[in-house]
Amino acid sequence: MYRLTVLIFATVFLMGSCDLLAQGRGRHGGGVAVGPSGNPTAPTNTNEMNDFERAVAMQASPDQVSQFQVLSKNTEAAKKQAHDFRQMIETGAKAPDFSDPIDDLKDAVEQARDGSKEFMEKLSGPQKSGFKGLIKKLAKATSEVAKQGKALDLELGNTKPDNKRIASLVEELEKALTNLQAEQLDLGKAMGIQMAST
Repeated sequence: MYRLTVLIFATVFLMGSCDLLAQGRGRHGGGVAVGPSGNPTAPTNTNEMNDFERAVAMQASPDQVSQFQVLSKNTEAAKKQAHDFRQMIETGAKAPDFSDPIDDLKDAVEQARDGSKEFMEKLSGPQKSGFKGLIKKLAKATSEVAKQGKALDLELGNTKPDNKRIASLVEELEKALTNLQAEQLDLGKAMGIQMAST
């Protein structure tokens, strides 16, 4: 929807520029505008056009929109898995009872983490240049999710895992996933991706 609005704006802008040029030519006998030195002057809207073209190049492609929607769903699913798993532990579940939920959590975290990395890698040159700050924040949030996931894996690998410690680590993982989701959404908004409200 955003890209359609941008394209409509571009069409109107270019049509308006053509009309102005035609009017200018009519006033000056159809010739090119000449500066004081006798040399033709450059169009005054060159900078605006360059800025506009750069803005369009930074917007998400249809493939990126689809990829981002999948990424957002995966991150939300991982966050929910972490929340549900923490509640399970806090209600007194023991290690044998949560082997399946922890596998589901690991898979969900992996999808969210790898999806973020892949999305960043596939950004175009203008996008990487224009969104440098947002990409840096997203990369940091992705690394934090990987770090918290690894810490949880280590604790679960202990011969006598501590449920309180596990609950604390899952809580940190959930916070990292929440932050990851926020950074993803910030980049998505900058790219003109409109997410449906939940």
